Amino acid sequence: MLKGGWSRFVLMYRHRLWRTDLGILTMGGLFVLLVILPLACRHLPYSYYVSREERESLLNVEASERAAVEAEWARRYVRKMGEARRWSDGGPFEGEGGVDAGVSEYHEGGGPGPIVQDYEKHAPRPTKTEPPSVDLAIVVVTIGRLEGYLTRVVATLHHLLTQCGSPCRRHHLAICNVDPKPQSHTEALDLAPLATVFSRLDDGMASVESETASNMFEKEKQDYTFCLRWALNLHPRNVAVLEDDAVPQGDFFPVLHHILTRRATQHTLYLKLYHPERLQGYLHPEPARYFEWLGLGLMGAYLLYAPLYALMHPNRHLKPLTFFLLVVMIMSAAELVGRHYLLELRRLSPHLYSLAPASECCTPGMVFSSAGGKLVLELLLAETCQKGHAKDMALYVAARQTGQAALVIEPNLVSHIGERSSLARAK
Repeated sequence: MLKGGWSRFVLMYRHRLWRTDLGILTMGGLFVLLVILPLACRHLPYSYYVSREERESLLNVEASERAAVEAEWARRYVRKMGEARRWSDGGPFEGEGGVDAGVSEYHEGGGPGPIVQDYEKHAPRPTKTEPPSVDLAIVVVTIGRLEGYLTRVVATLHHLLTQCGSPCRRHHLAICNVDPKPQSHTEALDLAPLATVFSRLDDGMASVESETASNMFEKEKQDYTFCLRWALNLHPRNVAVLEDDAVPQGDFFPVLHHILTRRATQHTLYLKLYHPERLQGYLHPEPARYFEWLGLGLMGAYLLYAPLYALMHPNRHLKPLTFFLLVVMIMSAAELVGRHYLLELRRLSPHLYSLAPASECCTPGMVFSSAGGKLVLELLLAETCQKGHAKDMALYVAARQTGQAALVIEPNLVSHIGERSSLARAK
C-alpha cells in the first residue's frame, strides 16, 4: 500500500515537474547539449565533442590543405617580388663585395646591417647610412629545415606590410639565420628581396661553442638573444620576434598597432602573440578565465531568460533557481563547444581583442618594447637553459623576478604551423 502510494506520488511529481519552467528548461538544455551541439561541432577539432583521434585527423587534414595553398601562394609572391626588383634595378643588384642587397654581413660580435625597408616599393634598397628611427622591428628567427615554413611566414609579413600603408612605413623586416651553416640555409638567402637577411655564424666559424654543443636548450636561448640584440640595435620603439613557423593573421598589424597603444601594455615586460589552442579552455588553471566564464554565463542567461520569461509570465518575478540553471547550461555549452571558437568572434574588430596574463608556455610570437627587450636580454644572458628550463620558462621567471606584467593577446595573432621548435638545432 505504502509502496503503491509512493509510486503514484513520484509519477505525479514527475508529471508536474516537466510542466514547470524548471523542467522545460532542463529538457531543452539537455537536448541542446546532448543532441544539437554534438552534431554542430563534429568538425570543430578543439571541441569536447570531438575525440582525440578525430581531432588529430581534422587538424592534419586542415594543415595539409592550408600548407599546399599557402606554400604555392608564397612561392609565387616571392618570385613576383624578385622579378619586380630586377625590373626596377635594371638587373640583379649586388652590394659591395658582391653581397646580395638584402643580405647583411652581420654576425655575432659585429653590428647590424644598416638596411631599412621601404614598403612603398616592391623591392627594398640597401643604404650605407645610419637607419632612421624604426617603429617596429620584425625579426623572423630561422634554422634550415625541409618544410619550407619560412617562405610562407616572410611572404605573408611582406604582403601585410605592403597592404598596411603609411602606418607601417617605419617598420623593418629581417630574417635572423641561426643555422650552424648559414650558407646551406638557401631558403633564407632566397628571401633577400623581401627582407634583410643576417646570420649568427659564419661558415668559417665553429658552428656552436663547445659548452652548448650538447645543450640544445642553451643554444636556443643564445640564438634568441642574438636576434633580439640585433633588432634592438636598430633603436626601435618595439620589437616583434617570430619563429619561422609562426604565420601572422591577416589583421596582424592593425591589431598590434592598437594593442600597443593600450595603457596595459605600456609597462609590460613582453607581450605574447600566441597561446596553444588546446590550452585556451575555461577549465585550465588561469584564474582570470573563471571570471570571464561566469560573466559569460550571467550575461547569456539574462539576455536569453529575461525576454522569454517576460513573454511567458508577464506578472511573475524571475525565479532564482531557474535563472541559475540557465547560467550553468550556458557555461557548460561554452566549455563544450570550445573557448577557442568564442575568442575567434573577437576578430571582428581590433578593439575586441583582449589581454590576459601570460603563462610560461610557448614563444612562437613575442613583442618587446625597447626598454623591455633590453631588460629581457640582460636577464636571459644571466640564465643557463636546460631541459625543464627552456627559454620560454626563463622568460616567465624573468617576468616574475622583475614584477612586471607579461601578457598574451587573445585570440592569437599568429598561427603555429610547425611540429617542433624552429630554433632547435638540426639533428
